[in-house]
Amino acid sequence: MLLIALCLLPACSGIGAEPAATPAGTSIPVAEPFQLFYTENGGRAVFGDTLTDAFILEQDSLLVQYFQNARLQTDNSTGSEVSTTVSLFPIGEWALAGLDAQVPAPPAGDTPGRLFPETSETVQGEFLQFYEANRGELTLGSPISAVLDRDGQRAQYFQYGRLDYYPQLPSGQQVQIGPLGQAHFDAEMSFTYSRALSHQFVPANTVSEVSVYASVSRPTLYAGEDQLLYLTILTPDGRSVSGLQVDIDAIYGENTRKMRLTLDEGQSKAQTMISTTDIPPGERVELHITVHSGRGDLLGENEIFFRTWW
Repeated sequence: MLLIALCLLPACSGIGAEPAATPAGTSIPVAEPFQLFYTENGGRAVFGDTLTDAFILEQDSLLVQYFQNARLQTDNSTGSEVSTTVSLFPIGEWALAGLDAQVPAPPAGDTPGRLFPETSETVQGEFLQFYEANRGELTLGSPISAVLDRDGQRAQYFQYGRLDYYPQLPSGQQVQIGPLGQAHFDAEMSFTYSRALSHQFVPANTVSEVSVYASVSRPTLYAGEDQLLYLTILTPDGRSVSGLQVDIDAIYGENTRKMRLTLDEGQSKAQTMISTTDIPPGERVELHITVHSGRGDLLGENEIFFRTWW
């Protein structure tokens, strides 16, 4: 008798369909819908390293991916068809609203400036040079604050980010984009991401390792009772895997009973009955569990035991 427990949420469509370029300093690739926007608009120098895989915010119908300095997103309201229109989350507006107070920085002197009529704010000096050299209208949006003092550091907020000034750094490196993507993810999205990741299925043939979680319904059985084995198989970072082959060896005394389960598309959890009809009382029954991809590659294993009694 084989019972399969299904995950309740569907796979995240359109995620990770093709491997993407991976920024230096991270093992997470830029998701395919964001690759062109990321590379054409400054890449790592502007957006920073990837923080997350792409995942779906179902309540907003958005596919999103976090970077150190930004959050990129596309409209996912059509379901499996992901929009190619990439937008930036207004992370600068979020950060500015969270300040206890806006403390103006001392004037920077008589340096060239540019007034933005839509917000009545001015960008000048080194901030303006950086802004214009890095397609600021697109990557940062309009300024939404004057230059402020952040714990002794000059900073200016924009719709999609923040510019920070480090006078101690060499010329050309003194202006940098603040890590507001990291701040927003940590404050607002880490729990949502963990939940989304746990329901994101990846094909078995695309992973090299899985974690195998196994338990039994009772550590000790009495006469006439059968055993239930529960399995959950996930990638090391918590994603579900579909299309796995699971081999179970039930070993007692000099005997070995073999079983095989196949987890189909959309299945990462299973439970199966271990009959004890032919197992004598007082035996230690060892369950060796090995998990393979459809190609036969060993991905993970586990071992547990139970006892029969009388």
